[in-house]
Amino acid sequence: MSTGQFPRPILMIMPVTVPPRMYLNNLAPELKVEIILHLRNPTSLARCSREWNNIVNLPSTKSKWLIGRHGRTHALFHAVRMGEPFINLDVVECLFAQKAHISRYFIQRLVLGFGKCDSRLIDLKLTHNMGALVPGRRKSIQNKIRSPWASNLSFDVYSRILKEGHDRFDGNDIPIRGNDMESFYYLSAGPLVINQARTKLKKNKKEIKTLIRRYSHIPIQTQSRAAIFDDCPPSDGYENVRQLTVIARAILIYPKLVNVWKKNGYPEIVNDVNDLVMQGSLLILYPSSPSEDWVKPGLAQVVDELNDLILLGFELTDALIGDVLILFEHRLKDIGEILIDA
Repeated sequence: MSTGQFPRPILMIMPVTVPPRMYLNNLAPELKVEIILHLRNPTSLARCSREWNNIVNLPSTKSKWLIGRHGRTHALFHAVRMGEPFINLDVVECLFAQKAHISRYFIQRLVLGFGKCDSRLIDLKLTHNMGALVPGRRKSIQNKIRSPWASNLSFDVYSRILKEGHDRFDGNDIPIRGNDMESFYYLSAGPLVINQARTKLKKNKKEIKTLIRRYSHIPIQTQSRAAIFDDCPPSDGYENVRQLTVIARAILIYPKLVNVWKKNGYPEIVNDVNDLVMQGSLLILYPSSPSEDWVKPGLAQVVDELNDLILLGFELTDALIGDVLILFEHRLKDIGEILIDA
């Protein structure tokens, strides 16, 4: 450097901080939808910006999210459960376009729940029948009665779902006031003890298959921890666990029903009744009140029974084994070692 010359200044490039929101907004729409589909609840993401809010609330996004989270079998049920403003006519159309499942039983349950309740009449009945209640308890009962599943649907959504059922199931002859789950109960010999039920169910298996194939009969989903003594049907729309017990019992009597359901759009049947079926199989092998001619099953018989169910997709999980050991706590000498070996 010659005398009198100043050194060249060094340019300092300061990092520019870009808010995370700008990165998210610049993503391609397809990628935004993909992110939404992996979220348990996209509501918080919808608050990030107007762009995200618009994509989260697209009918196509909502229907894909429902199917991704609950499967085609239960997507329509959860759309109705979430109610307005989540569900609208466009969301229903997208669900049907994406092959969401609908059954005649679903239509029957929808008709049962639709419509607003008379709040004043509820108050009068509670006052007359129950007298003075703890305020919190009274409010809980009022909310349960006033807002059953499907009660807050708009009429256009309700009528569109009814039309779909009308077009698929018997037109004007559809028994809207019927109950396909109750029909299944009697056809599968629900009132009879299981030894007598085998013969009865086999006589009715053609009608049972028609119920599944023609009218797409499946149980509505239960909550993970459903109350055993809840209303039947429960006001929140979920299936009562007793109804799933009817399904599980029929499978134990006639295991081929599993394949009938799988072929007719209900692959979740195994997952939905897994624990009930596996527990039921053990209760048949080890009845709580054994008859005088009951013979304790050997290891080979237990293995064969369980393997037949496992081949259909059922699982004897560690958690289920724990539940079974508690269930048979007073008979661990009969079942403990054999179950572990099996």
